[in-house]
Amino acid sequence: MTESAPLVSIILPVFNAASYLGEAIDSILAQSFSDWELIAVDDASSDNSAAILEDYAAADSRIRVFRNEINLGVGGTLDRAISESRGQYIARMDADDICSPDRVAVQLKHLQQNPEVIAVGGQIREMQENGETIRIKSFPTEPEEVYTMMFLCVPIQHPALMVNRAALPEGFNWYEGWSVGEDSNLFFKLTQFGKLSNVPELILSYRVCDGGNFLRNIRATFRNTYRARCRALRNYGYHASAKAQVINHLQFLLIHLIPERLAWRLYNFARRFMLRTRRAKP
Repeated sequence: MTESAPLVSIILPVFNAASYLGEAIDSILAQSFSDWELIAVDDASSDNSAAILEDYAAADSRIRVFRNEINLGVGGTLDRAISESRGQYIARMDADDICSPDRVAVQLKHLQQNPEVIAVGGQIREMQENGETIRIKSFPTEPEEVYTMMFLCVPIQHPALMVNRAALPEGFNWYEGWSVGEDSNLFFKLTQFGKLSNVPELILSYRVCDGGNFLRNIRATFRNTYRARCRALRNYGYHASAKAQVINHLQFLLIHLIPERLAWRLYNFARRFMLRTRRAKP
C-alpha cells in the first residue's frame, strides 16, 4: 500500500544552525495539527547540523532529511526541499526560529476558508539570539494592503509563509536559486495566481542574528529586491502607483550611496513608520 501524502509540507533549509536547530524542530513537533511532513535540507553545513537532523528523523518518520553536497544558498536549498515535498500546502520555516503551537492549524484554516488567498503569513515576535523578546512585528492582514505595501517593503515575514500549492501551475519556478531577495521575487510571482494576506495571530518567533543572511548581504538583497519589483511590473501584471515607483528608484540609488549598516537602519525606520501610519488609520 502506498503511503498517503501529508496535507502540509514544512520546508526547512539548514546551514550551520546546530545551536538553535533542536528548538526549531521541537516547535514543529509540538504543532496542534499533525498531518505534516518536515523536509529538512542541510546545505553542506560544517557543524553538526546534519547529525542533529538524522537523530530527529530516526525518532519521527514525518521528518525527511536531505543534504546538499555543495552549498547552494537558501534559494537553491528551498527549491530542492520543495522538489522533495508531497503536501498540498507548503510552509516555510527557518532553522533558528520557533513556531507557535497553532501556527500550522491557523494558517491552514485561513487558506481553506479563503480560497482566493494563495499565500498567508502572520504576526511575528522578534527575539534576540538568546530568545529574549525584542518587539512584536505587526503585518497587514488585508490582501489589498499587503499587495500595495510589497512594492515598498516586505509585508510578510518569509519564514512564516504558507502557500497553497494547488493554486499554482505545474512546473512553477519557486525561488529560481536566488539566495537574497528571494522572498520578494516569490511574493510578486504569487500575485499572478491569488491574493496574499497575514493572519492576525502571532505564529512565529523570529531570531535576529548579527550574522543573518540579510545583514551579510544588504546591498545584494536590495539589488535583487529592486530587480524583483521591476520584473513584477514588466512580467507579472503587478500595478504600482507612480509615487511608489519613484520611491523604489530612489531607495535603490540611496542604498548604493550610503554605508550598508546605515542603509539597514534607514530601511527599518521607514518600514516601522509605514506600519505605524497603517495602524493609526481609522
